[in-house]
This record gives sequence, structure tokens and C-alpha cells, in this order.
Amino acid sequence: MADDLTQAGSGQAKEMTDGGYACWFCDRPIERADPGAVLIHVRGFWAWHDGSNADDDPAQDVYAHSACAKDRLKGATMTLEPSVFLEDDA
Repeated sequence: MADDLTQAGSGQAKEMTDGGYACWFCDRPIERADPGAVLIHVRGFWAWHDGSNADDDPAQDVYAHSACAKDRLKGATMTLEPSVFLEDDA
């Protein structure tokens, strides 16, 4: 886990000094009171598509509040399923 944690502002996930995590979008702490907070894993689409799963494939994890992710990760034709945020799909 420490390998993917760097200083803020670099576009990488950041662990806060108190052992908590900061939201990639707003940089505020992510609290346990947000049970729908998410880890977003980013890797190359074509490597995934072609079935490449090498340990050294470039990838990055970032963390986000559920509200920030819902607000900022809206697609033109797709939305994230509510169950991703531990909410009912109904």
C-alpha cells in the first residue's frame, strides 16, 4: 500500500499523517462515517481488454468520498451503480 501513496498535488493517492486517507477530488479526510467511500483503481484499458495482468503493468489507486465520486464520475451514457456506494439499486 505504501508504494501508491505520495505527496499531495502529484495526482496520486495520498495517505494522511494520522493514518487516514484524503479524497482525490477535494483533499479532505475520508472518515469511517462515509461507508460508501471508494477506492478507484486505474489501469490501461487495452492491457485489461487483451487479458494482460502482469504485476508490473502501470496502475494507480485513488480514494474518494462517496459524494465526490458520485458528483465527479458521471459519464455521458453510464452512471455508477448505487451498490458501489453501498446503497440500494432501487
